[in-house]
Amino acid sequence: AGATAVALSSASILNGYQLYEEVYNGLAALMERKGYSGLADFRGLTHRRIRERAERQRQILREIQVPRLEGGRCSGCGRCARSCVYGAIRMAGRAPEFLAANCHGCGLCVSVCPAGAIGQDYYGQPDR
Repeated sequence: AGATAVALSSASILNGYQLYEEVYNGLAALMERKGYSGLADFRGLTHRRIRERAERQRQILREIQVPRLEGGRCSGCGRCARSCVYGAIRMAGRAPEFLAANCHGCGLCVSVCPAGAIGQDYYGQPDR
């Protein structure tokens, strides 16, 4: 929940506070579509997903996964670099350069990229 709160806060700083109205309306629409009457109806889904991943032997990696630029979709807007609180992204011309030594693997840059140009491998096979 902490990382989600940071991402939402960062997104509102980048996109304006009207974002909260969008989030509320989106959540209300999702709840109606799924037939949820309140937040308690879907609270705990994350724990269930974690258990499912463990059963399928897909674990969250314990090592930091540094994001990467994917396939020429980057517009050079710099939103990723502005959102990174760790200073792990600098713009090299109109493309982000990811600084592995500073990266914490939070994925906020992936979330704020409007072009979907940043990828990050988040799941992998468990250690054997």
